[in-house]
Amino acid sequence: MASFSYKGLKDGRYIDGVMDALDRDEAIFKLKKDKVIISNIREIGRKVGFNKSINWNVEIGNPKIPNKEILIFTKIMSTMLKSGISIMDALKLSLEQTKNKYMKKFIVSAIEAVNKGEQISTVFEKDKNFDEVAVSLIKAGESTGRLDNFFLKLNDMQQKSADIRSKLKKAMMYPLTVFIIVILVTIFMLIKVVPIFQKMYESMGAQLPTPTRVVVSMSEFCTDPLRGGATLIFIIVFFITAKILVKKSKKIRRMVDKFYISIPIIGNIIIKAKLARFSMVMQNLSAAGVNIIEMLDIAKMSMGNLYLSESIERIQRGVYSGEQIGSLFIKENIFPKIFTQLVSIGEQSGSLDSMFGSAADYMDKEFTDIAENFNTILEPVIIVIMGIVVGGLLIALYTPMFSMGELIK
Repeated sequence: MASFSYKGLKDGRYIDGVMDALDRDEAIFKLKKDKVIISNIREIGRKVGFNKSINWNVEIGNPKIPNKEILIFTKIMSTMLKSGISIMDALKLSLEQTKNKYMKKFIVSAIEAVNKGEQISTVFEKDKNFDEVAVSLIKAGESTGRLDNFFLKLNDMQQKSADIRSKLKKAMMYPLTVFIIVILVTIFMLIKVVPIFQKMYESMGAQLPTPTRVVVSMSEFCTDPLRGGATLIFIIVFFITAKILVKKSKKIRRMVDKFYISIPIIGNIIIKAKLARFSMVMQNLSAAGVNIIEMLDIAKMSMGNLYLSESIERIQRGVYSGEQIGSLFIKENIFPKIFTQLVSIGEQSGSLDSMFGSAADYMDKEFTDIAENFNTILEPVIIVIMGIVVGGLLIALYTPMFSMGELIK
């Protein structure tokens, strides 16, 4: 017995849920019998023995394949198939080219499937390393007889997605790294440097100025196991608990994701990066002939932000009801005006795929420019903050030196 998650339309309402069936065909039959118009259905686990559900996507035998290996594989397949080589020979050549044992295992599975007369997309469906976008593109390639073209589309999409993730990571990591360095330098000075000055001034029996006393009190707090140690443990436990709650609670995750995109400048960078990837996925799915409902259902998973995904889900429900997709994007106030205009133009002209392609290019350039400008402006600001923090500590420590003659009695 297997478990399937499904999404669809029943009595004009959008529904989703989980059901048990012997296989995919039985699940589809049951849903159709219940008068559900299916937009998406996928297997999420199987039940064996003691009614325990096993998620085959997380078993040890299906580990993560490096993105680099997947990019090489899709590129080789596209090139070989385009040159007229059979899919079996292309797979065997890919097997010879890869050195990664997990990629080899995947290709061997694909070769075995093709030998049995199965479609190569069945292997992609079973492997966690390939999402629904990849599966849809491969299926479209099989149905149109243009696997070479759709392997190339998949390769281009994966490469662009990797570039977007890299740019976003770079934009977010720089200020975070510098902030952590400032914190660590401050803690080091409070724990290692300040106590030296404290002992020296105590031996002189001097009355310290207020700034120095504040710094000494901070140092005593940090070095005290009952105060500083307990605070450190509390912070660690807090962040671990928060991380678990974000994973487990949809409501908390939604609040956190909404907070991220609400941060000035940073939120704008995140939204445009997410929209660049979303538009790229929509373009490729549209070119693959996927219907608009399923396109939205698959593409919303690429958002990686629950708050934005829920916006796409509302748009999906509106499309179910017969509303125009352009007007639905406009109703969601979080999307940039230029993006909603491009979608509306694409809908009116009947060229949604090309317009989503234009939107992807525009959003990518916009988010790259904003991220670069943000880091350029932020760099001197961070240097000034670091100077104020470290300089302030040093001034507080050395201030009593200026009146050393009065301190020595």
